[in-house]
Amino acid sequence: MNAPKNPPRLRVWTEEPLHPDSNEPATPEQYRRTIPIAEPVEMPAYNRSSLAYRPDPETPLPTISEIWTETVQPDLIRQVAVGRVARDRLVQYRTAADRWAEFWRTLPPAYMAGGTTCEPPAPTTGKTVRAFMDWARATFGLTERTVEKYKTCLQGIVREGFDEDLGFPRVKSRGHVPKSHKTDLTAEAWAKLYDACEIARWPNPATASTFWRATLVLFAHYGFRTQELIAYDSRKRPLQWSDVHWDPEIPLKGCRTESPTGWLSYVPDKQSADKPEPLILPMTASVVSHLRAIQPDDTTGPVFPIPFSRKSLDSQWSAITAAAGLADWAGFDKLLIKHLRSSCATWHEKIRSGMGETVLGHAARGVSWRNYVQRAGMLVEQFRQFAELLPPNMQHARESEQLRLF
Repeated sequence: MNAPKNPPRLRVWTEEPLHPDSNEPATPEQYRRTIPIAEPVEMPAYNRSSLAYRPDPETPLPTISEIWTETVQPDLIRQVAVGRVARDRLVQYRTAADRWAEFWRTLPPAYMAGGTTCEPPAPTTGKTVRAFMDWARATFGLTERTVEKYKTCLQGIVREGFDEDLGFPRVKSRGHVPKSHKTDLTAEAWAKLYDACEIARWPNPATASTFWRATLVLFAHYGFRTQELIAYDSRKRPLQWSDVHWDPEIPLKGCRTESPTGWLSYVPDKQSADKPEPLILPMTASVVSHLRAIQPDDTTGPVFPIPFSRKSLDSQWSAITAAAGLADWAGFDKLLIKHLRSSCATWHEKIRSGMGETVLGHAARGVSWRNYVQRAGMLVEQFRQFAELLPPNMQHARESEQLRLF
């Protein structure tokens, strides 16, 4: 690939940056200006980026893997550290970059682009991107939606690696990429799932059924994201016992609203950067009953501690849904834990329009929450009505389950 006449500036991590107008090493002052930092600084007029340099026209452009390793990954790590970028974005980019690198390491003949097994310079070609997507789909059994995300991440790496837009090959999707389904489990379906927890044997065979019934009740009430309640990743912060407030008075300064059964106050891990204020929601008698059934003597850790094993978690959930006769539901190949979140929102919307996004944490918090204290009163009434919609077998923990889990 021939280099363009006016090659774009590539943002790179350099030990001894060169002055853009000469081949001489930069002065100490210029060097300090090129060090990656979290806060913006005044840059010289000749330099559009704190990490920019102009490559030799005879030198081919770098590959996507090189851009990721030398530029984008260090930059994202710094931004995550100062809270400017969500960690999930870094994880998505890293996964896509790792898959892209693995594609070139293990490239089978059927996927060779133009007969070469060497990664081409950025921004690559549409044929190469299509070959990568086909390979990822066939190798890992990924859905079209997931490989589309990989393509989007690779596009972002190229875009963020250069001061100028090189463009990215447009690759059409293979058919329609369906959006996430909206799940609306009926009361009968919830009841079947709850009863099917009897077959649970993980994480602790002696108490697994109690554990899973309690998690199901909290998923139904609050629509937690999976790892906000059951964390299989050590970097996640699931619901803690310190987030459970048994006192009737709301844990919010300046508000005296009371809930007879107490409150949950937690910050959703995914929103911790842009919404640091806690999401405060009332508990119901059903929630209290099931939490009391699993409350340990030492309440300094997570409410639902599990071994860090996603495979075991998914395996146990699949067994529960199969026992309930809900292995597939409303067009899903599998009914996953994450699908319970939209069902929770749907149930709350049936009671009062707009409450679904409030309970799930999408609504604005902070100043509006502190000033408009009537929202707390509305939430108490909301969950009182919600409790009446639960099937009878989910209203209270079973008497045989009133025990200590640990």
